[in-house]
Amino acid sequence: MILITGAAGFVGRRLMETVPGAVAAPSLRNASQEDIRRIVEESGAEAIIHTAAISDIGACQADPEASYRANVQLPLWLAKAAGNRKLICFSSDQVYSGSKEAGPYSEEMTAPGNVYACHKLEMEQRVLEILPEAVMLRAEWMYDLRAPKPNYLLNVLRAEGTVAFSSRQYRGVTYLGEVAENMDRVLALGAKAVVIACNTATGEAVDSLRAQHPDVPIIGVEPAVKPAVEAHPGGTVLVLATPMCLQGQRFRELMERFSDAAEVVPVPCGGLMEFVERGELEGVALQSYLQEKLAPWQGRRVDAAVLGCTHYPFLREAIAEALGPEAEILDGNAGVTAQLHRRLKDQGLLNPAEQPGSVTFYNSLEDPAILELSRMLLELP
Repeated sequence: MILITGAAGFVGRRLMETVPGAVAAPSLRNASQEDIRRIVEESGAEAIIHTAAISDIGACQADPEASYRANVQLPLWLAKAAGNRKLICFSSDQVYSGSKEAGPYSEEMTAPGNVYACHKLEMEQRVLEILPEAVMLRAEWMYDLRAPKPNYLLNVLRAEGTVAFSSRQYRGVTYLGEVAENMDRVLALGAKAVVIACNTATGEAVDSLRAQHPDVPIIGVEPAVKPAVEAHPGGTVLVLATPMCLQGQRFRELMERFSDAAEVVPVPCGGLMEFVERGELEGVALQSYLQEKLAPWQGRRVDAAVLGCTHYPFLREAIAEALGPEAEILDGNAGVTAQLHRRLKDQGLLNPAEQPGSVTFYNSLEDPAILELSRMLLELP
């Protein structure tokens, strides 16, 4: 659930129509700090998108006190009430309005040229001091073809007479509908924790990522050799994983740690991951592949098989059938989940909302078929 402030305004109205799980906050016009705390707590929301503001530059110049309350004080109270909730604040590209350069501007090149811009920049800085993971959106000129109220750019486009602009007015133009449709990406910014859900990527990148982001809990994964050996001391433990994972230094060190406690046997499974990425979780081709890979252990005692790739749990039933009922099948999911919960709890980052959260999928290929497959896999029992 996502709490939207300014839900009756130009931006908030469109977000209410577009963002799944959006709920409207009551007007904050005369709200006290205690009112805002109560609104946030009673909403049950896991995220807040703050759009309420006085955005009329002339009105802000004429009444700086009202501008300060709306554009600085209210967002600060929201930040204090947010706790561990995600907070997204709409700011403005007016924070560059006093710049003598034409741009493009970097994030740090701010030069507010009016009261509204000064207050928006102060809001950004002070909210981030309270909630470093908050997200500030410096909105450009926005227009909306569906807005029930007139908006500035459409008024300009529809004007019948001469329209005058400042020769120093360098601003971008953005369609509000596109902003609303991409709010799921904004909500994903500033993650409070990162799980590297790949054994190979963990081995290659986890140390450097932790060094680059020391304040962010970064959870790596590794094949569940330790629980397998502890459950079957002196037994035979197969580790099914990609060839690259098994060749990595991290896995070699893992094998050395437990080589005296059990027979740990790496089984390189090049091509097995691709069955999952094709959505092929059963069938003759998969059975033939597994029978060939596991042929050396047919008729031999296998105490446990570790699924050493995060794709393989989706093939658990097929692997169990190929190995037989005596072999215990283990993966590292429970351990990773417990570690993530522990790290979030230690840093006071657990989601306080009682309602379950939501899941959003992204893929670097931006292939709709891959995203749909991801959703299907998540929904498997």
